Amino acid sequence: MIPIKNIYYLLCYAWDKWEEKDWVNISAEDQTDLLNLLSKIFVKGANTLLKRGLQQHYILQKENFQGIKGKIDFNDSIRKNLFSRGFSSCEFDELSADILPNQVIKTTLENLLKTSGVSPIIKKEVQAALSKFSTIKSIVLTEKTFQQTQHTKSNSYYLFLLSISELLYNNLLLDENTGSFKFKDFMRDERQMARIFEHFIRNFYKIELSNAKVFREDLHWKISGDERQFLPKMQTDISIQLGNRKLIIDAKYYKETFQKY
Repeated sequence: MIPIKNIYYLLCYAWDKWEEKDWVNISAEDQTDLLNLLSKIFVKGANTLLKRGLQQHYILQKENFQGIKGKIDFNDSIRKNLFSRGFSSCEFDELSADILPNQVIKTTLENLLKTSGVSPIIKKEVQAALSKFSTIKSIVLTEKTFQQTQHTKSNSYYLFLLSISELLYNNLLLDENTGSFKFKDFMRDERQMARIFEHFIRNFYKIELSNAKVFREDLHWKISGDERQFLPKMQTDISIQLGNRKLIIDAKYYKETFQKY
């Protein structure tokens, strides 16, 4: 078994969030299962965001307003016969915390409350944090949701929490009969762990070898002519350029050290 402490550090490197690793004293949590560890880190991070103030963006609002506010939608106002009653259909920007990153965090907190295996103590902390998200809407999480959050301008605290949210989303299995979730041990998922492990190695070297260039690249066959179309594409998992020296690392992850074929 890989110690929880090591899995947590592996994830911090894989997400490129090494500086956030000390949110929780992992040395005191070595015997804790991964679900409760992630839950504790998540609720601690959510509380930190609440103390600092949730991110807010200007959101376009549309409202029937007595008088004028912002920009008048004349077509909508005439269609609804609002002018005769002293109203107008107005569009205006309003500063709001009800934005996608906050919606993802609130929905993840709600899902943790419905997840079996999360300790009652942590669920109490989750409930307390959730009560402070009353002005934020809950949403249905999808893969597209997390693709959209990658393009939002969020600080490192947000990005770290969104990484945990995505990991939980990918590994929470819904019981349609009870409406509760069960956490899937993603370490048994060879495909998922292979992807995480590759990101871990690449970011480990990016951080620890600051004087090197760490990247992924296509390798080209030294051949010309029509035969090239029959050759497979070659792409490195990790390339490290250190001065005049280049290292190529083939990142492979297996559930068992020795495979049998």
